[in-house]
Amino acid sequence: MCRIAGIIDPTRYHDQLIDDVNHMIDSMIHGGPDGRGVYAHSIFAFGHCRLSLIDLSNSASQPMLDDSNGNVLIYNGEIYNFNEIKSSLIKKGHQFISHSDTEVILKAYKEWGNKSFEKFNGMFALALFDKSLNKIILARDPNGIKPLYYFIENNQLIFASELKAFKELVVDENNYWRELFLSYGFIPEPYTKYENVFMLEASSVLEFDLNTFQVTKSKYLFHSESNFNYKNDEDIKFALLEAVNRHLISDAPIGLFLSGGIDSSILTILASASSEYINTLSINFNELEYSEKKFQDLIVDITNSHHRSLEINKKLFDNNISKIYQSYDMPSNDGVNTWFISKFAKDNNLKAVLSGLGADEIFGGYPSFKRVSQLKKLHSFKNLVLSSLKVLPTKFERLEFLKLDNHISDYLLLRGFNSPTRVAQILDVDVKSVLFKLNEYRPNSTNKVETIDDVSSLEKNMYMRNQLLRDSDAMSMQHGVEIRVPFLDNEFLSLINTIKPKLLFKTPGQKSLLINAFKDVLPDDIWNRPKKGFQFPFKEWFKDSEFIRDKMSSTLKQNEFKNFNKDKIHWSKIWALAQI
Repeated sequence: MCRIAGIIDPTRYHDQLIDDVNHMIDSMIHGGPDGRGVYAHSIFAFGHCRLSLIDLSNSASQPMLDDSNGNVLIYNGEIYNFNEIKSSLIKKGHQFISHSDTEVILKAYKEWGNKSFEKFNGMFALALFDKSLNKIILARDPNGIKPLYYFIENNQLIFASELKAFKELVVDENNYWRELFLSYGFIPEPYTKYENVFMLEASSVLEFDLNTFQVTKSKYLFHSESNFNYKNDEDIKFALLEAVNRHLISDAPIGLFLSGGIDSSILTILASASSEYINTLSINFNELEYSEKKFQDLIVDITNSHHRSLEINKKLFDNNISKIYQSYDMPSNDGVNTWFISKFAKDNNLKAVLSGLGADEIFGGYPSFKRVSQLKKLHSFKNLVLSSLKVLPTKFERLEFLKLDNHISDYLLLRGFNSPTRVAQILDVDVKSVLFKLNEYRPNSTNKVETIDDVSSLEKNMYMRNQLLRDSDAMSMQHGVEIRVPFLDNEFLSLINTIKPKLLFKTPGQKSLLINAFKDVLPDDIWNRPKKGFQFPFKEWFKDSEFIRDKMSSTLKQNEFKNFNKDKIHWSKIWALAQI
């Protein structure tokens, strides 16, 4: 796990390319504290800072050069099936000098070109110089776990793992990010805060020709070697166990986040079946209504894990809130919990931690999975609803998204953060301007919701990718810690994709298929209780926060803060106001 950056620019001198890339790496050094390197050639420079997890020796350092053909690679992520790919490449005559997955990527590309990306079971964002084609290749993993931003203009290509790195290049903010953020609760891909800086989409390859400066983009799909086909619950158990085993591969200390919920409990039990010694980490609070300690302790007793628990109180939160605020790479109404648990992992010398992220999106664990019929009815009576909007109470303000003339309205009806009218009030603009921008700047991954399978697709491609995964990466790498997500293992997902939606989402909102598969190993108190997301006591902590109060500079923000203190609006709305 690392951070990468690069500049391709025919107008910059060699030394300037190196200096500018070094500045970009400096801004991301928290994500790669174990080493750094820069490679410059012709009109481009690659930069890399390293978090060592597999092959801790210098032979795995980056940028990595393939002496046999002159190709150069910088890479952020993990390829969990690299040993299997390596064995295939050795049979084809390739030789290796390291034990790293980085070298496997280089040799795989030499053998299969862009087809190699279809073989990688992992999370990755990479840049590769293909000397024979004289091209720069950028690629991102199929699930969009690792970020990769890019800027293209005037024959230049600039890319980096973090948006922060572009600040060094004096890139201007665009004029629509606030509308998007306040509507979604995040800025959806491919858009960012900066003009002409975009996120490379998941499962995508971008090629930049160094001769013609032409850009081409293409998509690829992961190709499973296992030929999984779901028959019964044992297939889920076996495939997830295999995924956990792959995600535990590391030459550095590794652990698991244990929240006390179903997903992290399953992963911890599976990890304990594969290893005699596992590390688990949890967060707890003085406020008992938020504490999950009794559920965490149940799993610790079953697995006999080496467990450490951090109790967060208001004082600790207040002492760190400004650091958390500065850690965001892009605005979000989430991520604080990941910042704390990642810091806790770092303080306990862990470099990687497994997370249960992804299970709700895959197995249908959110209330949104119950609302397909409601969405259909809303669209059927769209005109009637819109004519009644002026008299509808605040709790139905999401219905205003019916005014949008594209499929993103379905996502915003399910998960919209602020209504267009509310966004217009906050930004002091005309509501027509907000609606125009929501129609104009829309993600490519949205689809019309007609089936429950469409809800899963939206939850994975929108909410999970743009908020959960992005915040997990930004907040964990701020502490030089890697988060791994076994539920998003490509081989495991290949099995899940063979299950018919009617069975996969048999009981919408309850993850029944996953729970049934693990009922025999999960304590009843873990699975047989109402779903409760892991929450911080922000409702209580924000009310006396000087930091938050100082951010409420305008009259509107001050009024919103008063309404928050009267329990009239959610804490996340205040956190969002603080970020704009």
